[in-house]
Amino acid sequence: MRRIAACLALLAATAAWAQAPGATAPPPQPPAAQPPKIAATIADAAWLQGYWIGEGLGGVGEDFWMPPAKGMMLGAFRLVKSDGSKEFYELLGIEEFEGRCASS
Repeated sequence: MRRIAACLALLAATAAWAQAPGATAPPPQPPAAQPPKIAATIADAAWLQGYWIGEGLGGVGEDFWMPPAKGMMLGAFRLVKSDGSKEFYELLGIEEFEGRCASS
């Protein structure tokens, strides 16, 4: 019960401090610099097409990419640890959008 009371007191003190009269907000920061947009098509990523396998990250990684079609490529990745246990997997996509490629 003391812990709950202490947490509530700390929360109330923090809220009161954050809303203290006369306090001013920090000045707004300029937006972060954006990387240059480079024109690209899905054909520029076509070299990924196929099945890739290699050792690393404590296991065996496999990557598969379908050939480009209709401005997009789809792929999948999985990592199986050396002891045979599953580590993780991903479903991947690259899509041509407004004259450049974006991944999802």
